[in-house]
Amino acid sequence: MAKTKTVGTKPTAEPKGPAARRGAASGGASPCRPPDLEPGSKHRVSKASRWRALVLVLVHLVIAARIGLWLASGKSATLTPVEPAEAARFARESVINAGLVFFALTILSTLVLGRWFCGWACHLVALQDGCRWLLLKVGITPRPLRSRWMAIVPLLAALYLFVWPIVPRLLAGEDLAFRGFEFTRSGFWDTFPSWIPAVITFVVCGGLSVYFLGAKGFCTYGCPYGAIFGLADRVAPGRIRVTDACKRCGHCTLVCTSNVDVAREVHEYGMVVDPGCMKCFDCVTVCPEDALYFGLGRPALGAKPRVERTRKPVRLPGTEELVVVAACLFAYFAIRGFFQGGGLLLSVGVATTFGGLALFAVRLKTRADVALPGLDLKSAGRVRPAGFALLGVVALTVSLAVPFGLVPEWAAWRASRAFTGLEEARARWEAAAVTFGSVDLDPAVRASAARLTAAAARVDRGAWVVSQHNAVRAAWGHLLAGERGLALEPLEVSLTVGEPHPLLWMLLGDAATAPGARPGREAVEDYSRALQMQPDYTPVQARLVHTLVRSATDPEPDPELARRVLAALEGARWSGADGAVLRGEVAFYRYALGESSDLHEVEGALRDALVAEPQRVEVRLKLASILAEAGDLRAALGVLNAAPGASAQDSRITSFASELRAALGG
Repeated sequence: MAKTKTVGTKPTAEPKGPAARRGAASGGASPCRPPDLEPGSKHRVSKASRWRALVLVLVHLVIAARIGLWLASGKSATLTPVEPAEAARFARESVINAGLVFFALTILSTLVLGRWFCGWACHLVALQDGCRWLLLKVGITPRPLRSRWMAIVPLLAALYLFVWPIVPRLLAGEDLAFRGFEFTRSGFWDTFPSWIPAVITFVVCGGLSVYFLGAKGFCTYGCPYGAIFGLADRVAPGRIRVTDACKRCGHCTLVCTSNVDVAREVHEYGMVVDPGCMKCFDCVTVCPEDALYFGLGRPALGAKPRVERTRKPVRLPGTEELVVVAACLFAYFAIRGFFQGGGLLLSVGVATTFGGLALFAVRLKTRADVALPGLDLKSAGRVRPAGFALLGVVALTVSLAVPFGLVPEWAAWRASRAFTGLEEARARWEAAAVTFGSVDLDPAVRASAARLTAAAARVDRGAWVVSQHNAVRAAWGHLLAGERGLALEPLEVSLTVGEPHPLLWMLLGDAATAPGARPGREAVEDYSRALQMQPDYTPVQARLVHTLVRSATDPEPDPELARRVLAALEGARWSGADGAVLRGEVAFYRYALGESSDLHEVEGALRDALVAEPQRVEVRLKLASILAEAGDLRAALGVLNAAPGASAQDSRITSFASELRAALGG
């Protein structure tokens, strides 16, 4: 047998008596060694673990370097986050970004090499491995929970993140066609949670999940990306395989940090078939017979045991599965209400970890011996102080989760329903450019808007963080209820706690403008910011053009406001019929205000507007007046005489045409 390097100072034997009962109470295998490992034997230290630790450290250094470069550049445009969650933008907006490309490449490589990314490049795996290492250093060995039902959570999370956003788009009849690429972004942190949820995510998913759910507990029971990698791993030809030299000593199972029974699987299948295998190669490097290796061959999908199965994996009883699932659902909705979303990883991580915590609380009632790693909760039917402490933690968590979690989440659901019901009214408001949103809102709309604001206010009272979604809903509620002034604060909040959007800047300008009045300079600045973000945003263009018209035609014009509007429209991109009309209006008033002296440019813009919208009387009158000013009265009369349909009978058209005929002597 090859020379081995030992760990520890004493051989570890199988536990007996109460210790064995506590191990079985964990719902997993023995905390010390698999049944195949010979009593009194020792195991090697994995050589691969050191290389993997180095790679994970380098991954974090690369992340830190990239953030440093972005800060050093003055927070200018940078590559969109190279992170799998960014791939969800494709489902929501049909946009391809760096995150989607990266995720697609890792999935493709997994289809060949198996689930390697999780073990060698994931920052959360690094945190979990670090937590496990620290626990082992203080003599605590994490035990896997072995839940069947909770293992479905990662797949549900993946469907929610990458598939569910398509459903409302399909129901709304939205075009799902590819919309473009988005490989740069100036707001690097726009799609990341704030510091508090982020820190809690790392603590829960990278630390507590290991203690309550076992090594890589979050990978097993919470990670949506891991679910996709696990599915790809099933068809991957690259796997951990075994030669005939294997003596079933069990060292491989003992060192596996992914809770895979390597010894059993390679004996029964000739390879590791568990999709939880992250190709860490710990098992390969500790095998005393060098019997394990990574190689290409038949995949795990459809593989059948080549020998009679020796034993079935230990699983939780059905009643305990129900307890875990119920606790997970409770915690999931509570944490979402507490943090108003807070990120899917946080919600799932807290839910699954609380599921494990609640399970041990229930076992204090149903079992005589209960233990957490390193803690006796109950022994010989007597609850220990640690058990009472655990019950206190569960009780305190539940008491806080109801008013500050479930109630805000319920209110957020009601606000979401009211917000969806006001979709038509919101569309009418956005399109009502000329009157700055002064649409005719019927009492039913105002009543729905009042319910929306009440629900949004209830969310704010209960939740511990400010949510952009809730702030936007509150702002819409106030606008549609006729309370423009009250919409200012939530709109300003929404622009500071989430990703800015041109619609939000436009609504902020609307909120600062009295119904039917010309907006002030602050509102024009808001519209300008919206147009900078989206130069072809027609509703904002129309609001600015209307401001320009009012500035030029009011009895007391505001030249400074007109100049601000013209500056804002300088970079606008005009598209469609509405864009052509608005561009014609801008050209006319630029000339009227002395900002331009090129009559041909004005004439061309107005003719383009008439081609797009021949029924527009105002545009036809402006073109005729420009031609008349240039001395071409016959061309001006021809423009008026060409008015189609009802517009030809407009009193302004007929009156101006009469004046031109008189001037022409006929």
